[in-house]
Amino acid sequence: MKTIIVVKEHSIMTPCATQIGYNLVLLKEEVSENLINYIDEKKPDLAIFINFDSTNPKDWDQRLPKKTNYILFQNVNKFELPQIILYLTSITNSFNSTNLLRDTLISDSITYILKNLNNPNLTIDHVSSKFSLAPRMYSKRFKEYTSIYFKEFLIKARMIQAKKLLNQNIPVTSVCFDSGYEDLTHFSRMFKKKYGITPSKYKKRKKA
Repeated sequence: MKTIIVVKEHSIMTPCATQIGYNLVLLKEEVSENLINYIDEKKPDLAIFINFDSTNPKDWDQRLPKKTNYILFQNVNKFELPQIILYLTSITNSFNSTNLLRDTLISDSITYILKNLNNPNLTIDHVSSKFSLAPRMYSKRFKEYTSIYFKEFLIKARMIQAKKLLNQNIPVTSVCFDSGYEDLTHFSRMFKKKYGITPSKYKKRKKA
């Protein structure tokens, strides 16, 4: 799946388009018309728009090329952007573009999840109540929107968070708590299941 992530910010990075992965491009929005022409030329399966506020040009989505699937994240903290992009790069292939729903409630809830990964009480009940939905209804909409289950999404996000913190030479115990786990043994087991190595050994290997 070819995916374009569009960051609505003039000074976030240069050049205008940066290749992150084989099918993933981070595009800095400078002029709306140029952006739409870029998308029309590249014909991505999915466009992900990240805004640092809640404003968008009027009718901007209607000017997108027809049949362009997109997700919109709004009010994103600029300092959380690398974490969000890192996560999106890891799950992009999980998105089903034919079933993608333009559901701002779910995209807002994803932003909330990524900003609160250190909260050990970040359950589906907690998140669904924040967005005034019954857990079962939220779970159904979440699966339809992302093509993966909430629990799988949360584990992947927390493991990416943990790996990023370990790369910064943060103690394993601190990484455990900062990734939303209260039990070090359980955290180590989950990390090894994901990456095939314990957090302690991973940290030592990175040091070496």
